[in-house]
Amino acid sequence: MEKYFLTPPSDIETIRMFPDLEKAKTAADGNSIYGYVVRDIGGNIVYNPNPTLIGSIILYNAKKVADYIRDHEFVYGHAQVNPALDHTEKVVSCDRFAAWSLHRSGFDKGHPEKHGFTLYGAGNLESFLIANGFERIEDESQLIAGDIVFVGTSYELEALADDWKPYPAHVYVNASSCNADGFSHRYDGGSIERIRSTQPSFELASTPPRRAFRFAYRAKEKE
Repeated sequence: MEKYFLTPPSDIETIRMFPDLEKAKTAADGNSIYGYVVRDIGGNIVYNPNPTLIGSIILYNAKKVADYIRDHEFVYGHAQVNPALDHTEKVVSCDRFAAWSLHRSGFDKGHPEKHGFTLYGAGNLESFLIANGFERIEDESQLIAGDIVFVGTSYELEALADDWKPYPAHVYVNASSCNADGFSHRYDGGSIERIRSTQPSFELASTPPRRAFRFAYRAKEKE
């Protein structure tokens, strides 16, 4: 008798067992926003509902971080210590959330201990993604699960130095392709309401002009 298992993308913990591959695929399709895959009895991945395995890994870890910050009542703000390395402060923001999700997904080298990655200035989150070989995506309609999406500009933030204002204003982890109306799922640490919610949310991938799409970065499959 055949057996197939719905599991996380990076370990063999069984979420649910199926006697039929097609039923297992259907279950994985319904849980793609959490990064789940289908394995055979030997532990081999035989179906991934998302375009890339690393994308599924990022989603799985973004969900873990989102649930953790909700359950532990984190607040939104400028963390003094990088929450990816030490989250006892219980402070997170959109950029720290994305970086924490990536840290859990194996992109764990070069994270600064103080504050963590931000959107602005030297050593920002975008530079970290470039250093880790992520591919830049310029077309919003091409977004897929696991992409790191940057939106908006920071000109409205008067507290920022002038040379920081052209940087993106917000970042999130995309959890699905956009539908015909421009909606997609996302994991996002960008407000107290998002932090305390059950994620992912389903909303417009961008909302011009304030949160217009700027670009995204996509992780390459690990060898």
